[in-house]
Amino acid sequence: MSGTGGRITGRVVAASLLESVSAVATVATLVVIVEVCRRLLAGPVDRDLVMELAGAAAAVVLAGAIVQFAARALSRRTGAGYRHALRYAIARRIGDGRASTPADWRSYGSTTTPDLALAGTVVGRTIPEAVSNLTVLLLSLGYLFWVDWRMALVSLLPIFLGFLAFGVIVTDFERTMRTDYDALEESIDAARPVVDLHARVHPAGARARTVTEVRATARELAGAVERFSVYFREKVGELLAGRSLAEIAFSPLTALTIILIGGGLMVRAGSLPPADLVPFLVVGVGLSASLLTLTYLAEEFGVGLKANARLRSFTTVSTDTGATPLDMPSRGLVTIDGDPDRAIERVTAASSADRTAAVLFDPSIITGPIGGFIAGDAARAEHAARIAGVHDRIMSFPRGYDSEGGEDVSLSPWESRRIALARAVAGDAEVVLIDGRVLGHDASVLRAVVDETESRAVVVCVAPPPAFADERAVRLDLESAAGAEYEEAAR
Repeated sequence: MSGTGGRITGRVVAASLLESVSAVATVATLVVIVEVCRRLLAGPVDRDLVMELAGAAAAVVLAGAIVQFAARALSRRTGAGYRHALRYAIARRIGDGRASTPADWRSYGSTTTPDLALAGTVVGRTIPEAVSNLTVLLLSLGYLFWVDWRMALVSLLPIFLGFLAFGVIVTDFERTMRTDYDALEESIDAARPVVDLHARVHPAGARARTVTEVRATARELAGAVERFSVYFREKVGELLAGRSLAEIAFSPLTALTIILIGGGLMVRAGSLPPADLVPFLVVGVGLSASLLTLTYLAEEFGVGLKANARLRSFTTVSTDTGATPLDMPSRGLVTIDGDPDRAIERVTAASSADRTAAVLFDPSIITGPIGGFIAGDAARAEHAARIAGVHDRIMSFPRGYDSEGGEDVSLSPWESRRIALARAVAGDAEVVLIDGRVLGHDASVLRAVVDETESRAVVVCVAPPPAFADERAVRLDLESAAGAEYEEAAR
């Protein structure tokens, strides 16, 4: 994904720059309007100048809207492109048959869809919008401090109070959780049935005493769990209450109230011209909204980063397995007796990823056109599909080889496995590693694969040994030293 990653990064930067330009246009328009109001309140103003400023503001608004539309369109395209790149990386991760792929996919596959959505959202929307809101916040603050630094500090007061309230509650939450939480958890661990040896082996009344002990322990455990549940609900409630207080402090109504009170006192004291209160009533009230949006985006960014890290850890596999390479033949058919999952993991753990094309029993994720998934050349894709015995099924799809998996057609497990087999046949890997369950009892497909890949090795992992492995096959035992046994069998 290195090349794709560079393109995605460039698009994110471009979308963020466009959002920044749109934010500058928005703040500039607001400043022009506010300055016109200040001039009108301060005294007579040249009408022609006002009309010119109004025209300039309208032009800036239009330009900003166009730029923002372009930024949002690019952001959506970037998010979709990043999700597609991750799907392709997952498909390759599963398709290349690296060690423990089936087990990894079974434990992680159910969270793939939400993780893809979160990762795409962060790249396509969260980052550009965060840049936009940060630009608005900084420009607005700069303008307010330019008008009057004292009122600017008053405008920041609700933000300070919100952070202070939330910080105090979070600090108390973490402090109590370090002590009370551990104590309650220990009480749950301690509530377990303890039946002494005499009660377990004494012939008279042992069962009744055991039942009594277990019941008493169960009551104690239920009480400990209930105490833990009540405590946890209370602490989470306090944390949510702190967040609610912070959101109230960040709200435009709170900011408007504080600005009116502070500005009114300063106007009454003669330290602030009445006209200078307008920027704070218009721009200052919006500071809290921008900051609140930034906090939400920061949370979204954190969740998205975790999702992206999970996707990256799944799609990125070290090629340094530390295993001794197996002495695989350069051509011919090899069958490995034993559990197919263990056999595949053993072979792939000791083989380089670029040397082996694995066809697993777990259905492959097929994205994009099916023909393109199998091979870049249409004729080669059809030839490989015929060998895998799936050509007729593909031709029954709405658009044949141009049908997209998951979009035009929902592939069955059998179809996805055979399409993965066709992909391995059409590729140029030195070893084609096949889970024997993919073939079922279709000996003709195996022979067609071996004939097609006569210059390469075909390794079939299956239990019990296949009845269709003819005299050309070399059989290996999974529990033995595969390389040495192959050399002995080959003699």
